[in-house]
Amino acid sequence: MRGNARLLGHSDNRQHGITNFTPTSHAALTYRKHVDALFDATLVSLANGWYNGANIPGKKHQAYNDIGGVPVHKREITEEIERGYPGFQREVLKRL
Repeated sequence: MRGNARLLGHSDNRQHGITNFTPTSHAALTYRKHVDALFDATLVSLANGWYNGANIPGKKHQAYNDIGGVPVHKREITEEIERGYPGFQREVLKRL
């Protein structure tokens, strides 16, 4: 299901000829804070394991994926699409 939600975005971009799709710095930081808040609210954040990078010396202890769940992730992707991707810079391939 998570893959299907991402495919919604990929399909939409392909239909519009988008070839480069990059999050803005602000959007990336906002998403990082969102994922960290979800992570910090779980017991997983207290563990020291591979899931949060604790198995690699010097690596930051944090969530390395979105643990908010599939329904939340799908909703977030759908809302981003409906708003016209305000958190992304999109480029169209220029044909010669």
